[in-house]
Amino acid sequence: MASESMPLIGLAVLTVEREEVGQELAKNWKWICLVGVIDVIGGIFALLCPIVATEVAYVIVVAALLVAGVLHALGLCFAERGHRTSSFLVGVCQVLLALVLRLYALQGLTIITICIAVLFIIEGMHRIGLAMQNRDMHGFVPTLVNGCAAVAFSVLILIALPFSAMYTIGILVGVNLISVGSCRVAISFQGRKLALGEGDGGGGPSSSPLLGGQGGDGGGAAASGGNALV
Repeated sequence: MASESMPLIGLAVLTVEREEVGQELAKNWKWICLVGVIDVIGGIFALLCPIVATEVAYVIVVAALLVAGVLHALGLCFAERGHRTSSFLVGVCQVLLALVLRLYALQGLTIITICIAVLFIIEGMHRIGLAMQNRDMHGFVPTLVNGCAAVAFSVLILIALPFSAMYTIGILVGVNLISVGSCRVAISFQGRKLALGEGDGGGGPSSSPLLGGQGGDGGGAAASGGNALV
């Protein structure tokens, strides 16, 4: 009996979590939409000005490495005895790497771009192999085309070095921002639908003719509450 009740308990917990997520989404859909629109605008700017976006992303990476290195080095005072030396060494390496990237920006951008191109080649070859192993399955053609496009894009990046290092990161940042922003906007629309659904649900039972005139007033109040969410 206990084993049979466990799936029911898990399903109940999952249902409650989904309801909570839906409520939070309905409450904050405007903020989610605003952040998504800002992401899309930033992505469009990055695509229009990829060199500027590359420089900004590069500065952020260097600053993050520097801050992480300082924090790791300061961890020497707070870490346990067995981890103090390793934490300090990691921090020193991160600080040195940040300084090297700052002093040799073009070379650093070139190295990062080569790493990105290699990762794209590996991912593209993996998708091509996956498509060739599953020729009879749905999605064979899109997977194959996606893999070939990733490999071709990587080869173009490597051929265009070192000039491609000035805009590759910016283009990738722009595409990622547009993708994430579009997803957030789509999610916010779902939250808006949930908010409108809650407003309609609140006004539905109260506006029933079986409840008389008071019910009509309650329905109007609930409807106005639903409109306030919009």
